[in-house]
Amino acid sequence: MSGRNGSSSHQQNVELMREIGSTKGYDPMPPDQYLTYQNKRYPPKLRLWAWMLSKTIRQGHRSAYAVEEHGKGLTIQHGAADLDMDEGDVRRA
Repeated sequence: MSGRNGSSSHQQNVELMREIGSTKGYDPMPPDQYLTYQNKRYPPKLRLWAWMLSKTIRQGHRSAYAVEEHGKGLTIQHGAADLDMDEGDVRRA
């Protein structure tokens, strides 16, 4: 499978991990493994972590910072709205 610029998906993932600051490469993670933690039954930190994964490593959102599907940056306010959480709680998380 090739990426837009001819590099493999694997190479694109390795480049993303470098941008994020990983010194240990990456481990592919199925979305089901982290999306479940956005549920209200989990603590705010875990919910925010899961949201960040969905906006940084998920297909269509791969970026060193949280982005929506068209690449526009997202903020704490977006996270609070998506998670139906108080913005102050999200900031503390």
